Amino acid sequence: MYRFLAFAQAIILAAMLLVVPFASPSDALASNRPQLVEMLGTVDGERIMATIEDLQNFGSRAFYLNGSQETAEYVHKRFMDLGLDAEYQDFNAGIHPSQNVVATLQGSLDPDRRFLIGAHYDSENSMATSLSLAENLTAPGADDDASGVAAMIEIATVLQGLSLNYTMKYVAFGAEELGYDHGGGLKGSFFYVASEKSKNHSYEGSAILDMIGYQGDSGNHATIVVDDENNALANATMEAISAQDLNLSVVVAVNPTIGYSDHYPFWLAGYPSMLVCEAAPYTGVPYEFNPFYHSEQDTVDHLSQDQMTEITKALLAGILAMNGLAIEENGPSVTTTLVLVALCAVVAVLVIYYISRVKK
Repeated sequence: MYRFLAFAQAIILAAMLLVVPFASPSDALASNRPQLVEMLGTVDGERIMATIEDLQNFGSRAFYLNGSQETAEYVHKRFMDLGLDAEYQDFNAGIHPSQNVVATLQGSLDPDRRFLIGAHYDSENSMATSLSLAENLTAPGADDDASGVAAMIEIATVLQGLSLNYTMKYVAFGAEELGYDHGGGLKGSFFYVASEKSKNHSYEGSAILDMIGYQGDSGNHATIVVDDENNALANATMEAISAQDLNLSVVVAVNPTIGYSDHYPFWLAGYPSMLVCEAAPYTGVPYEFNPFYHSEQDTVDHLSQDQMTEITKALLAGILAMNGLAIEENGPSVTTTLVLVALCAVVAVLVIYYISRVKK
């Protein structure tokens, strides 16, 4: 009888040990560290810079010019080349047709739980106060926001081919900029969020990347803006930076009034979201704002490859901490673990029942 009791206790202990690696994002980072380090090592800074160069070569990506449509097609092709399900989402920005580009990596454990990485692909030159001027001015937008789009595509590249527990959405937003006629202004993100709400879709977390490449006189840095200090993805990202010893300083600013980028419609809809940028005006964060913003000088040569690489790694690690891999390479998957725990619990109950019968 004592042998059976010891056996039951051993089974219960084994079940607890199986559950522990998935108890929290920080625990997940620790238990999967060798695999995570290898994955972060595949983030390619040169590939990020090459994507930015491709985007700035459109000359201007203003949402009311042909360059915007051509950019959307470029991003769509990049997603399709990765084997992702990609689609256009059409809407109007004032009198101008525009579109979002949406790609999906379906989750294998619970696809109804979603994470999102987003960035706007349109650009703007502040001197373009009319359509005729806009047609003759360049708006390379390397930092604003080719840098965010390039990091998003890089994350999609690294994650593609993996089996994630939950669904990943990648969205390139159109018409984030205001435009010469004020026809834009977060139009793409408002449209996307309204569509998701109408489908009753929920999100575990989302990150909007908007200007992440300008370093200025500081070392590698970033600002994360949230509306709630309990933002799970922001906290997981900060833990990842420390756990992976990344060469990156990050300040988290809590300010629910910041509404100048595509995170804002997510906040208004009650979706958890964070804005990731190099510097955030009106937050008190001391990092230097890009002086080439909205000008013909916002070009790739003013950006830091190392900073963008480290920010991309941080986001990737934070996402993986919350959206674990459903693979068997370094220990059991979450699915396998849950099955094993259930089986152990059943066996334990049967053993305890048998012992009680023996006692009688």
